[in-house]
Amino acid sequence: MLSGFMVNAWTVATIVAVVAGAVGFFVVLRGSAFVADALPTGAFAGAAGASLIGVNTLVEPSEPPPIPIHKVDPAVEARQIERLTTVRRQRDQGLVDRLLDRVEQEARDPAQNLMPVTIELVKARASLGEITGRLRHVFGTYIERPVF
Repeated sequence: MLSGFMVNAWTVATIVAVVAGAVGFFVVLRGSAFVADALPTGAFAGAAGASLIGVNTLVEPSEPPPIPIHKVDPAVEARQIERLTTVRRQRDQGLVDRLLDRVEQEARDPAQNLMPVTIELVKARASLGEITGRLRHVFGTYIERPVF
Protein backbone atom coordinates (compact mmCIF):
# COMPACT_ATOMS: atom_id res chain seq x y z
CA MET A 1 0.00 0.00 0.00
CA LEU A 2 1.04 3.57 -0.54
CA SER A 3 1.64 5.84 2.42
CA GLY A 4 -0.32 9.06 2.80
CA PHE A 5 2.75 11.06 1.82
CA MET A 6 3.11 9.19 -1.45
CA VAL A 7 -0.58 9.61 -2.30
CA ASN A 8 -0.33 13.36 -1.62
CA ALA A 9 2.90 13.61 -3.64
CA TRP A 10 1.30 11.76 -6.54
CA THR A 11 -1.76 14.00 -6.44
CA VAL A 12 0.29 17.20 -6.39
CA ALA A 13 2.58 15.92 -9.16
CA THR A 14 -0.45 15.07 -11.28
CA ILE A 15 -2.01 18.51 -10.81
CA VAL A 16 1.31 20.17 -11.68
CA ALA A 17 1.61 17.93 -14.73
CA VAL A 18 -1.85 18.88 -15.97
CA VAL A 19 -1.13 22.59 -15.49
CA ALA A 20 2.27 22.23 -17.14
CA GLY A 21 0.65 20.36 -20.01
CA ALA A 22 -1.85 23.17 -20.51
CA VAL A 23 0.92 25.78 -20.38
CA GLY A 24 2.94 23.66 -22.81
CA PHE A 25 -0.05 23.55 -25.14
CA PHE A 26 -0.27 27.34 -25.26
CA VAL A 27 3.49 27.69 -25.67
CA VAL A 28 3.31 25.39 -28.69
CA LEU A 29 0.30 27.28 -30.06
CA ARG A 30 2.16 30.57 -29.90
CA GLY A 31 5.19 29.07 -31.67
CA SER A 32 7.43 30.05 -28.81
CA ALA A 33 11.15 29.32 -28.74
CA PHE A 34 10.50 26.87 -25.95
CA VAL A 35 8.68 24.38 -28.19
CA ALA A 36 11.39 21.77 -27.67
CA ASP A 37 10.84 22.06 -23.93
CA ALA A 38 7.05 22.27 -24.12
CA LEU A 39 6.44 19.04 -26.00
CA PRO A 40 7.90 16.69 -23.34
CA THR A 41 5.96 18.59 -20.68
CA GLY A 42 2.72 18.04 -22.56
CA ALA A 43 3.53 14.40 -23.10
CA PHE A 44 4.20 13.95 -19.38
CA ALA A 45 0.78 15.36 -18.55
CA GLY A 46 -0.86 12.91 -20.91
CA ALA A 47 1.08 10.00 -19.41
CA ALA A 48 0.18 11.08 -15.89
CA GLY A 49 -3.50 11.37 -16.81
CA ALA A 50 -3.50 7.95 -18.44
CA SER A 51 -1.89 6.47 -15.36
CA LEU A 52 -4.55 8.03 -13.11
CA ILE A 53 -7.40 6.47 -15.04
CA GLY A 54 -5.72 3.07 -14.99
CA VAL A 55 -4.12 2.80 -18.43
CA ASN A 56 -0.98 0.70 -18.15
CA THR A 57 1.27 1.09 -21.20
CA LEU A 58 3.74 -1.48 -19.88
CA VAL A 59 1.41 -4.45 -20.27
CA GLU A 60 2.40 -6.90 -22.97
CA PRO A 61 -0.25 -8.15 -25.37
CA SER A 62 -1.82 -11.45 -24.40
CA GLU A 63 -0.48 -13.12 -27.53
CA PRO A 64 2.49 -11.90 -29.56
CA PRO A 65 1.69 -10.96 -33.13
CA PRO A 66 2.61 -13.66 -35.64
CA ILE A 67 5.89 -13.16 -37.45
CA PRO A 68 5.38 -13.49 -41.19
CA ILE A 69 7.72 -16.06 -42.70
CA HIS A 70 8.94 -15.36 -46.19
CA LYS A 71 8.15 -18.26 -48.49
CA VAL A 72 10.11 -18.54 -51.73
CA ASP A 73 7.96 -19.32 -54.71
CA PRO A 74 8.95 -22.78 -56.06
CA ALA A 75 9.14 -21.31 -59.59
CA VAL A 76 11.64 -18.70 -58.41
CA GLU A 77 13.66 -21.36 -56.61
CA ALA A 78 13.75 -23.54 -59.73
CA ARG A 79 14.78 -20.58 -61.87
CA GLN A 80 17.63 -19.69 -59.52
CA ILE A 81 18.87 -23.30 -59.43
CA GLU A 82 18.81 -23.39 -63.24
CA ARG A 83 20.75 -20.11 -63.44
CA LEU A 84 23.38 -21.43 -61.01
CA THR A 85 23.68 -24.67 -62.97
CA THR A 86 24.16 -22.71 -66.19
CA VAL A 87 26.87 -20.52 -64.62
CA ARG A 88 28.69 -23.57 -63.27
CA ARG A 89 28.53 -25.24 -66.68
CA GLN A 90 29.95 -22.22 -68.49
CA ARG A 91 32.78 -21.23 -66.12
CA ASP A 92 36.37 -22.50 -65.95
CA GLN A 93 35.98 -25.04 -63.14
CA GLY A 94 39.75 -25.64 -62.88
CA LEU A 95 40.35 -21.93 -62.22
CA VAL A 96 37.56 -21.80 -59.63
CA ASP A 97 38.98 -24.86 -57.82
CA ARG A 98 42.49 -23.34 -57.74
CA LEU A 99 41.15 -20.03 -56.43
CA LEU A 100 39.03 -21.78 -53.79
CA ASP A 101 42.14 -23.66 -52.61
CA ARG A 102 44.03 -20.37 -52.55
CA VAL A 103 41.39 -18.52 -50.53
CA GLU A 104 41.34 -21.35 -47.99
CA GLN A 105 45.15 -21.34 -47.75
CA GLU A 106 45.33 -17.54 -47.41
CA ALA A 107 42.56 -17.55 -44.79
CA ARG A 108 44.80 -19.63 -42.53
CA ASP A 109 47.35 -16.77 -42.47
CA PRO A 110 46.05 -13.84 -40.39
CA ALA A 111 48.41 -11.44 -42.20
CA GLN A 112 46.83 -12.13 -45.61
CA ASN A 113 44.24 -9.87 -47.19
CA LEU A 114 41.42 -12.07 -48.52
CA MET A 115 39.82 -9.39 -50.67
CA PRO A 116 42.00 -9.77 -53.81
CA VAL A 117 41.47 -13.53 -54.08
CA THR A 118 37.77 -13.10 -53.28
CA ILE A 119 37.44 -10.62 -56.14
CA GLU A 120 39.20 -13.10 -58.44
CA LEU A 121 36.77 -15.81 -57.31
CA VAL A 122 33.77 -13.62 -58.09
CA LYS A 123 35.18 -12.74 -61.50
CA ALA A 124 35.73 -16.48 -62.13
CA ARG A 125 31.99 -16.95 -61.32
CA ALA A 126 32.35 -18.85 -58.03
CA SER A 127 29.14 -18.80 -56.01
CA LEU A 128 28.80 -17.20 -52.61
CA GLY A 129 28.07 -20.60 -51.12
CA GLU A 130 31.30 -22.05 -52.53
CA ILE A 131 33.40 -19.17 -51.18
CA THR A 132 31.83 -19.13 -47.73
CA GLY A 133 31.99 -22.93 -47.57
CA ARG A 134 35.78 -22.82 -47.94
CA LEU A 135 36.07 -20.02 -45.38
CA ARG A 136 33.89 -22.03 -43.01
CA HIS A 137 36.53 -24.80 -43.09
CA VAL A 138 39.05 -22.34 -41.69
CA PHE A 139 36.99 -20.10 -39.40
CA GLY A 140 34.15 -22.43 -38.41
CA THR A 141 30.58 -21.31 -37.79
CA TYR A 142 29.66 -18.74 -35.16
CA ILE A 143 27.01 -19.89 -32.72
CA GLU A 144 25.67 -17.23 -30.41
CA ARG A 145 25.44 -18.20 -26.77
CA PRO A 146 22.90 -15.81 -25.25
CA VAL A 147 23.58 -14.64 -21.73
CA PHE A 148 20.64 -13.55 -19.65
